[in-house]
Order: sequence, then structure tokens, then C-alpha cells
Amino acid sequence: MAQIGTIKVETAGGPVELPVYELGDSGSDRVEAFRVQTASGPGFVPLTDVSAADRPYLRVQTGNGVKAFDTSASGILDSVVSRWQFNGDADTSTATDSERSNDGTINGASYTTTAQEGSHALDFEASNGDSVVVSNDASLEPSAVSVVAWMRPESLTTFQRLLHKGMGSVKYGMSTDDASDHITAFWDGGGGEEVEAFATSFTAGTWYHVGFGADANGVDVYVNGSPDNGSGAATNWGDNSSDLRIGERSGGDTGYWDGIIDDVMIANEKWSDQTFADVYNLY
Repeated sequence: MAQIGTIKVETAGGPVELPVYELGDSGSDRVEAFRVQTASGPGFVPLTDVSAADRPYLRVQTGNGVKAFDTSASGILDSVVSRWQFNGDADTSTATDSERSNDGTINGASYTTTAQEGSHALDFEASNGDSVVVSNDASLEPSAVSVVAWMRPESLTTFQRLLHKGMGSVKYGMSTDDASDHITAFWDGGGGEEVEAFATSFTAGTWYHVGFGADANGVDVYVNGSPDNGSGAATNWGDNSSDLRIGERSGGDTGYWDGIIDDVMIANEKWSDQTFADVYNLY
């Protein structure tokens, strides 16, 4: 039974570092237990046996980068179809998708150790036209979606794209708006765009965990794990062949982000308020 890394467990008494051992399929990167020292010696504690009140959130260093896990049996990240952690790949031109093969091409953005998840994040310079381009894939066209990312803007100007998929009448993403210090989430499945503005006024140089969930029932936005606004009916997602862009407007050559982006996730369902809170608490 091989040790695959360490975990940081948040307990009532503060954070505790523990070794992690892999059980079962060695190719799964699925953590099922952790090893603790007890009065009778070392033993393995299945994560599903930890009470809900004491449930720890885990960050695990594996050969594929830092993985975040919920300790419930189902796993709160099970619906994630793509995740770009930006953890300093040896190939600095590729942003690896740790969930599947939707790897992105890095155009100009550089790795920085100023990060919120893992060892690195990506620093985007708007003046240089930096971006990450992910080729279109059916997995990025769900009928409902949740998107989350860490962001640290260096400057806030109008219509900077944090993430953008699609053009015309079928699209989703997050962008600064015409107030520049506010961000909007947008979702249009082809039946009319639904735009929801975050209530938070964002400040340059500060880290925020931002996200939104959208489906036919509407768009809801979140900051640091808490609801920040919500809207009424939207439309289901339609087919769209555009690339997904991080730090740039879909279609290219405009709307560049200025600042740091870390750990971008896309899920194929609209998460509940509790799930957005649980994902934020993974860090």
C-alpha cells in the first residue's frame, strides 16, 4: 500500500498534516482513507466514517498535481467535467485538464507561485493579449453548468473575460461589466441571454473565489462560497462549436483579463448553494 502524498485536515483544533495512502485501483487517484496514530498504534480511518460534524476537507498532492476531495461517499467534484489547476506543467505551453483531455494552449500567460490552489497559478497580462484556448468538446456544452475559479485582478477595466465559451446566441462565461469593478455571469442557450451581476464590488490585488450555476431555471452567482445574487428563468444550452477561452473573449483578440487566475472548474450540472460552499471550503 503506497503513500501517495499528504493531506491537510481542518479540525476544531486547527490544521493537521497527515500522510495519505491509496486504497484500491492505483490509477484512480481516489483517496479512500487516511492513516492516523491512535493510542493502540497506527490505523486507517475510512473517510466515509468521519462524522459530518468533524468532516475534514482534503487537499492531496499526487503525481497529477494537487487534488481536492470531499470526504462524503459520492464526492462533491463528481460532476466536474474539466479542471485546469495551472500547477506549473513542465510544458509551459499547455494547461493540463486534470479531469479529462480538454487541455488548453497557453498563449503568453506565465506561471506564478502566487496561487490559491497547489504550487502555481497563471498570470495574465491584458496588454500582451494573454489567454488560454481550449478546443471545443461536447463535454463543455452541458444542458446545465457550474463554473468556479479563483481570481486576483491586477486592474479592473470594462469587459475583461475571466472565462468565455461561445459566440452569438449560445454562450456562457464571466466578465467584468461596464462598471469595471463588478462582474457578470452570462448564459444563453439560444433562447435569450440571461445576465446576472455579482453584488460584490471587487478590488484589485485581492483573491476571490467566484462562480455561477445556470440551467433553465436561472443563473445564480457566488463569491467565496456564498450566494451573491440570483435571477429568474434562463434557457437550456444549445450546440456551439466555439473554443473555450480563459482570460479572453471567445472568438479571440479582445476582452483580455489582467491578473491571476487559478483552479478553473466546469461541472455538467447546476450546483446547489451547499455544493458551492463545499467546493470553496476545499481550499
